[in-house]
Amino acid sequence: MKEDQFLRDLEETRTRGYAVDREEFEDGVGCIAAVITQNSEAAGAMSISGPSSRLFGANTGRLAAEVVRSAAAVSQRISGS
Repeated sequence: MKEDQFLRDLEETRTRGYAVDREEFEDGVGCIAAVITQNSEAAGAMSISGPSSRLFGANTGRLAAEVVRSAAAVSQRISGS
């Protein structure tokens, strides 16, 4: 991936609130991930991976929302809020 493509992808990730791996690492496998924060600082990430055919398409929005919700819950718990 070229630098300008990478920077665009980072901006898209910030905007939507989660990252996606659409077979960039392994053919046929995808990933949806969201940041875990502690006191407003990145502390880790939470993700789901699986066959791209199951992650991307009609299920993407629902799965992404669940990953973001779960990461937010962990963030809240480790921040003591």
